[in-house]
Amino acid sequence: REELKSHNKRVVGILSWIGKGLLARGHPLAGELVDDIADLLDHPSLGHAAALAFEVLSAEFPALHLPLIKNLFKQKLFVFVMKKLEQKVEQYGETHLKALVFVYKIAPHLVLKMNMEKVGPILLKCLSVADDHVLVTALKIVLHFVKEEDVFICDHLQTLLPQLSKLAAFESSMKVRILALECLLYTTKYPPFLLLPFKQDVLTALQAALDDHKRLVRSAAVAARLQWFLIGTSKPDE
Repeated sequence: REELKSHNKRVVGILSWIGKGLLARGHPLAGELVDDIADLLDHPSLGHAAALAFEVLSAEFPALHLPLIKNLFKQKLFVFVMKKLEQKVEQYGETHLKALVFVYKIAPHLVLKMNMEKVGPILLKCLSVADDHVLVTALKIVLHFVKEEDVFICDHLQTLLPQLSKLAAFESSMKVRILALECLLYTTKYPPFLLLPFKQDVLTALQAALDDHKRLVRSAAVAARLQWFLIGTSKPDE
């Protein structure tokens, strides 16, 4: 740990593997090591290495993780990281968000749901990061909550819908565009009175997506646009 003072990225990587072993064993020093790595997320030269260290900490290895250990390890990592970082939401930079996304990716959905008031604002911030991996992971988690018609999502549609509309045209990743369009599709399950103020803006964004050069994106845009077009209109049997 003292070697971190020499600004050595290799040491950060080694510490991440040591921390992973301690987490798997439930060792009391695991939390301290996770804290040390989390502190480096603000470091000018080691911040990126620290964010990638959380990919190692959260990586799953079936040969090492028995079912019970696997679930406990995921939950412990989530608890350690949230306890360390939850007070800094407004100060998060890209390295913090990247680290958190790695942790959220493997956290049990029920754990995320129980902590949605803390997790939700961070997920929304992740949707503003121009990083393919962060966006894909965050969108997959958001999609799960959208499908469940989660209360947090319902209360933050005014923030989420413009973000999704923008990501539907995210140039560098087809996966990001498709996931954003799928999220827009499933948001139509929410009450029409919540969606109507955003209908025209979303339809405009979806119209542009219809001309995407990727067929799968165009197909997702067609499905989403149809459902948004029907919002506020009478159903045939009414």
